Amino acid sequence: MKKIKADILIHAWVDYGLDSKKGKASFKHLNSIHDTFASRTRNYDFIFVLCCFIVDTIQIIEIFEWRNLNDKEKQAIFLFYKNVGERMRLVNCPNSIEEVYSIVHKYTESELDSKLTVSRDVFTDAITKLVEKWYSRLIPPLITRSLVNAILYIVGGETFHQKLGLKKPSVVPLYTVYSLAVIRKCLMQFMPPRTTPHCLSNILMKNIYHCPATNSSFSSVGPPEVIAHIVKDKKGE
Repeated sequence: MKKIKADILIHAWVDYGLDSKKGKASFKHLNSIHDTFASRTRNYDFIFVLCCFIVDTIQIIEIFEWRNLNDKEKQAIFLFYKNVGERMRLVNCPNSIEEVYSIVHKYTESELDSKLTVSRDVFTDAITKLVEKWYSRLIPPLITRSLVNAILYIVGGETFHQKLGLKKPSVVPLYTVYSLAVIRKCLMQFMPPRTTPHCLSNILMKNIYHCPATNSSFSSVGPPEVIAHIVKDKKGE
């Protein structure tokens, strides 16, 4: 799978809007990919991944940002991803943040669900390579992988970390991540507020990835064999 290009989809939703032309084009391609896996992946598995986006976003902000989220901000994150789920044609999407946390907890604790989850190695490898791409000019890959492992442990917790098949990080990367988070929090207290919107994903996609939010970029996301299948179906229409 072209992991580096996968976040172009979320980039389209966040910076352009779920119902924008770019947003709709990204969902059209994403749903074509999911239709290919429909016979192998349950709706409940997709719901779990969606809930992880909500929970992890909230936890990352509360651990690493300069202040905690208020209830309205948490609700906004929930509603954003709930709308994502609806546009992905998922059924039985959670109706509250409390239900989201319950789904994540039950799924993570269930040995059956963890075995049926799509390859955990693909998931962790995708995250690691994405972060390596971001910081490859500054940090050696070996150190990046160690820090990503620590962040996944801190954010997801020990049980979720084990389900990903990862080893518990040593004390050094754990303390390094926590220390960097504390330093960042302190520095952010003295930073002046932004006066103009700062779309980080837009900067990354255009300047680092050289992958703008276009239909051709969206259509290149996914395993090569799946993309070939989608192209074949379109020609047959």
